Amino acid sequence: MDKHTAILAIPEIDDITINEARRLFLAYKEKGIISNSNFDDDRWTLNNETTGFHFNFQIDKNKFKQFGDDLKITCENFKTYLKTFIVCQMGELELGSLRSIIYCTKRIVYNRAEDLDAFLESNNGNWIGRITEFFSMIPAAGREKELLDWLTLFDDADERVRIGKDGSRRSLASFESYFRFDDIIKRFWSESQDDDEKLFFFPIWMWWNISGVLPLRPCEFVVTPRNCLSTINGKHTIAVRRNRIKGSGKVKSYKIDTDYDINRYAIPEKLAKEIEWYLDKTKGCTEADTHTLFVTETHYAKWERCTPYTSRYFSYINLRTCLRYFFELIIQERYGYKIIYEANNSGLSDEKSIEYLHLGDTRHIALINLIAEGATPVVAMMLAGHDNPEMSAHYYSNIAQLIECRTYRQFKKLIKGKQSYSLSRPTPKLPVKMSIPLDNGGRCFSEDVAKGNYTNCYKVMGPGGEVGFCKNCEYYKDDSNTFSDQKDLYVNKIENECRLLDEIVKKVRKEKGDIEDIIQVVLRLRDADYSYQQYLMEKMEEKENGKS
Repeated sequence: MDKHTAILAIPEIDDITINEARRLFLAYKEKGIISNSNFDDDRWTLNNETTGFHFNFQIDKNKFKQFGDDLKITCENFKTYLKTFIVCQMGELELGSLRSIIYCTKRIVYNRAEDLDAFLESNNGNWIGRITEFFSMIPAAGREKELLDWLTLFDDADERVRIGKDGSRRSLASFESYFRFDDIIKRFWSESQDDDEKLFFFPIWMWWNISGVLPLRPCEFVVTPRNCLSTINGKHTIAVRRNRIKGSGKVKSYKIDTDYDINRYAIPEKLAKEIEWYLDKTKGCTEADTHTLFVTETHYAKWERCTPYTSRYFSYINLRTCLRYFFELIIQERYGYKIIYEANNSGLSDEKSIEYLHLGDTRHIALINLIAEGATPVVAMMLAGHDNPEMSAHYYSNIAQLIECRTYRQFKKLIKGKQSYSLSRPTPKLPVKMSIPLDNGGRCFSEDVAKGNYTNCYKVMGPGGEVGFCKNCEYYKDDSNTFSDQKDLYVNKIENECRLLDEIVKKVRKEKGDIEDIIQVVLRLRDADYSYQQYLMEKMEEKENGKS
């Protein structure tokens, strides 16, 4: 099937976008992909040369009424916006996927679930990212508050869906995609000599550099205050806003000063200098009445449009638009990468492909990195912000994957002669039949313990300070599992320390624990991270030498 290039998404759907979608619809019709249908029909007939599909845009007006009244939008206009969005995606998504998006979108407007659990109960969470894209393109004038409520709910739903309601994990994009995105955005920022281009993409550059370290939600990031920078004795800090009523059940005032708290964090000089550059370049622009960092004039100038009079500040919707453009214009067109919109968990096909990232992804990467890299106690306390205990476990389970991907990248540089690396010998382990059964039903795989040396036991403590707490030991495994190879020892060590960190942080938040305990666990995690990298590097070198 020939693919037509999807029209580039703009800040919001307007008459120009709709007319372009109608033109693209006719192009698909000429190719026979759409047959016996018109754009204004409620049902479209399509085929991909192997399977026939029907897109049903018909909406029950009675079920739609409450949603339409809240968003001040007619049923016909909503259908037109949805059709426009679907046509724009036809060059990227399979027809079956598009049909699912239509179905899920209709369920959302019919059910109007106000709380997260009810929303997930009535909707397929697999399409939340795409539906968020659609809602972010609905014209915002007169419905900013209502759209923001929905977009925030979608973000929360997407976060919950990542682990599954039964605790099963749904993967992020492959870690290699995040590393590639990091390489690309650094390259772009160093190569671009166009100030207008850099001003347009600055929110994405800063989003990547800030929320990839601090686990900010996108809606928190876009309300970063204009006077965010502070320098004292050569040390730079940034002020960010955190939503103080998230999950509290309190009614939103839609006032930034009352809905958010200000937190301040240290940042490197390079980041501070770039923010100063942005502030200087935009000092002549109209400042938002909310006194937030990003201005809208440099954003809408991309389309030679004035800032809409209804635009109070650079919004979540504007940020999503910037990200779409960065993927299309910079990653795909300028640097020649193939964008994969639907992750299939099979890895990237080649060096010039990358999975599409979403704004909420950096929050997850930040949480994983904080643990793996050795978070400061203040930031570590943020790790316990999930009410659902499986949420934390989800992040912990991804740390080993992050380390593996990062180490593989290091090794590729090593064999190209770009860096040196010293290798250590892995700790010996016992075969399963020689492990020691324990009273708690698990087994100990430590060779030292088998010989009567309990030094390893004295190194592990439980959440209450218990010495020799087996479940937090890298050599412990319950009877339901056994170590398949040496690698499992390192992964087990990391995951055990993460579970201990979670328990200690929760105690500190309840004023029943000591911050110093957090520091000790974080240091041990950093050591476990390093040991695992050393082990992986050695295995990669052995494999490489075997080829020579």
